[in-house]
Amino acid sequence: MTKLNGYTIIDRGNRPTVLQRVGLQTFFVDDGVYVDPYQVSSVMIFRKDDLNDNNIATTIGGDGLVLSSASPYMRFAPSGVASDVDSFDPEEYVPGTEASGIYRMGEGQYVVVLDGTVNLSGSWQGARIANTASSVADWVDVWTVKMVEGSNFQTLINNFELFGDTIFTITEPLLLKTHTHLATRHVPLGSKVNLKFTNEITVENKNITQGVENIFRQSAITSPKIEIKKINEDVNLSSRVTVSGFDNAIASGLINVTSDNTVVFPLDTTVLQSVLNGVGGGAATGTYTAQLKFNLINETILSPLFHFIVR
Repeated sequence: MTKLNGYTIIDRGNRPTVLQRVGLQTFFVDDGVYVDPYQVSSVMIFRKDDLNDNNIATTIGGDGLVLSSASPYMRFAPSGVASDVDSFDPEEYVPGTEASGIYRMGEGQYVVVLDGTVNLSGSWQGARIANTASSVADWVDVWTVKMVEGSNFQTLINNFELFGDTIFTITEPLLLKTHTHLATRHVPLGSKVNLKFTNEITVENKNITQGVENIFRQSAITSPKIEIKKINEDVNLSSRVTVSGFDNAIASGLINVTSDNTVVFPLDTTVLQSVLNGVGGGAATGTYTAQLKFNLINETILSPLFHFIVR
């Protein structure tokens, strides 16, 4: 799950249903770094079958762009000029029947919200179209973008799946075991890196079906939070100084969960010194602890303390 302007949206890897507020995020990467496209023209939803060998000619033209005669199941567009970053302001998002905008959650990170809780609508070829991506199926979101000024528009295609009723019953409480590992242990000062917390979830019930076990191999954890503290050995400084708390994280809006339950926390070490100066934490280099907190079914899980070094 992710927050957009304070509203919870369900990520595409979190087994979304047709009756949920589904956040279709996409990340634009150029030469290993996140970048903002020069223009994001639109995002259209099609069935995956619409792009197979038999049907693609009625949807995508020879130039690789969506044909004007195509019939998208939903279309999203920015609120203003496609090359103006203010047109993608996430604070403009409010759930509603015409909440069909595109929102920028961070550099290179954009999202549209396929809201199955309302009668959502968008526009296509000057006419209003109702969202009809409302059935259990494999879908694609087609992003039409211009990556740099003067280049041609191109389409980038992602897959997602909408599920039906994800409720299941069992005859005994679920017994879940989690194992968390911090993959990043050494961070050069001045770098911007992702702290990656991998999570392995095991169902310990002996009589649970394989289908239920498979659910927890996908994104099953929710509401991830991370606390980072600096450890000081200098007797003139506090031994533990919080630089990013569970509820006031320096990157709370950008914490993400991948489809395999890996939590990603973007750590910008260039701001560490200013944060530490404000709390009397000493130098930015040194040893830190990181702890992950998340919800899993009816449990709140706290990981062990992991140590990493900024040098």
